[in-house]
Amino acid sequence: MAYTIKNSRLLKGILIGVLVTLGFFILAAVGFLAAREGLLPFFATQTPTPTQTFTSTNTPTETQTFTPSVTPTPTVATSNVNIKVTSPAPYGEVSSPIQIRGEARVFENIVNFSLKDASGAEITTGSAYANSPDVGLFGSFEEDLYFSTSAKEGTLEVFWYSPKDGSEIDKIIIPLRFK
Repeated sequence: MAYTIKNSRLLKGILIGVLVTLGFFILAAVGFLAAREGLLPFFATQTPTPTQTFTSTNTPTETQTFTPSVTPTPTVATSNVNIKVTSPAPYGEVSSPIQIRGEARVFENIVNFSLKDASGAEITTGSAYANSPDVGLFGSFEEDLYFSTSAKEGTLEVFWYSPKDGSEIDKIIIPLRFK
């Protein structure tokens, strides 16, 4: 007994199921693209503004507007493809010695540090060895960096030197407050 598409209800059902599934996939793809482009506002993500309006009910004609002065703390990257700094935290208050911790996969496993004041003047430098189990793998590092300064703010730069030209690469800059 031979089956033909014309006479088989099973094959017709499979064909309809495939077409319906394909239609759902196309609809989902179009919806995703429209949401990503902001064409569907109920799916789009928007950042709220820090301005709020409050209306006072003291007298019927009096309206007061309050706009909070929120200064958000900028996000600071504490990691990149080759260096991850876990301590100190960005904008943290530090005193001597600063305990610098993290992970790195860098040339010869040497991670370098430069502590600078707010004007960019170098206060002190140092380095640490990343205990990597093998080439290309991350290894942990930890070092105490001693310093003395009268500055109130500064930055800690964590990087490694390029074996090609000696330039500082994969640099992470962490803003700090000195105690």
